[in-house]
Amino acid sequence: MKKLYISIITAILCISLTNCSAEITSSEASQSQPEASVTSEQQPAPSEAVSSNGSSSDSNALGTRMNPVPFNQEFSTEYTQNYGTIGYTIKISEALRGQEAVDEAVRLNKYNIDNVSEGMDLILFKVDFKLDTYIPTDPNDSFLCSVVYCSFFDDTYSEIETCPIAGMEDLHAELYEGGSTSGWLAIQAPAESEHAFLRFDDTTWLQIC
Repeated sequence: MKKLYISIITAILCISLTNCSAEITSSEASQSQPEASVTSEQQPAPSEAVSSNGSSSDSNALGTRMNPVPFNQEFSTEYTQNYGTIGYTIKISEALRGQEAVDEAVRLNKYNIDNVSEGMDLILFKVDFKLDTYIPTDPNDSFLCSVVYCSFFDDTYSEIETCPIAGMEDLHAELYEGGSTSGWLAIQAPAESEHAFLRFDDTTWLQIC
């Protein structure tokens, strides 16, 4: 009987040790499993801010006061004003300054010399303009491309005046969408001013000379 008891106790101990070993192995296996990582695809990429005309907002963009369109370079733009939506291509294609401009003015009419103020440089320049888009608030309206939409500045950004030149083919045309025109404008800038600028429709800046 004693031997029988010993055999039963031994069997119970073996079974208990086997179960403990299995539990330990299962626990170690579960701890060794790697955790799921979060990939970059789950993070949305930042988007670039754009202005209302679809381009990045930049005060130094071409056509602004800080970066005027260079002489003899075409520039296209589109925007909305109180009179409607307008898109156009504009270029200053020719320019005469100083004595060369005076000679041309006198050739057109000898009395033009009387209009040039002392200490000022006469500047004559040609503007090429194409009305690419025009959606006025009144669909029957045309666009008058003329000096009315122009302001002029010297290199200190002080406003300068126009100069009446008789016989010149002025920039003045009534246009509808798709129309184009070319014409001349005349201004007087201080002789010491290296550059002069045109601001068209209070929006687009171009370098005249």
